[in-house]
Amino acid sequence: GEGGLKTLREKPSDILLVDLMLPSMSGLDVIRRAREIQPALVSIVMTGYGTISSAIEAIKAGAFHYVTKPFELEDLYSLVSKGLENRRLRDENVALRQALRTKFSMENIIGTSPKMQEVFSMVERVAATDSTILILGESGTGKELVAKAVHFRSRRAERPLVTVNCAAIPENLLESE
Repeated sequence: GEGGLKTLREKPSDILLVDLMLPSMSGLDVIRRAREIQPALVSIVMTGYGTISSAIEAIKAGAFHYVTKPFELEDLYSLVSKGLENRRLRDENVALRQALRTKFSMENIIGTSPKMQEVFSMVERVAATDSTILILGESGTGKELVAKAVHFRSRRAERPLVTVNCAAIPENLLESE
């Protein structure tokens, strides 16, 4: 366990294969400490002493998967592939979210007039609240850009943004909603 953690500190890895029963520490302790070193690490626990409670504990500790011995090598290859794909998707998700934050940052809204400065100030103020916001303006004035700037500056930035074009909804339906 200690040797593996030392190696992980010196050379980051994509995947960790760890036995549940190790001489110096448990595999779960290795996973917990490895995640402190490298939070995105994909861990697969292998054990010859599998129980439901140890499987649950492994998943809670951050293991991607739990496999009992004996196992087929092809099954392990498959788990490693799935773990690496999971990691790739998580990394891609983080990168895309960062790209969205950059794309819809305030710096991408152009305007130096006093009225636009007032809009920028209002975006900062309302982004800190949990209130529902109605943005009004003529077509082409950048209402959606402002909505996205508010969203990506708010505490909800990690969640989906739903924009509604009220002009596309029949008046009686909009009133009932």
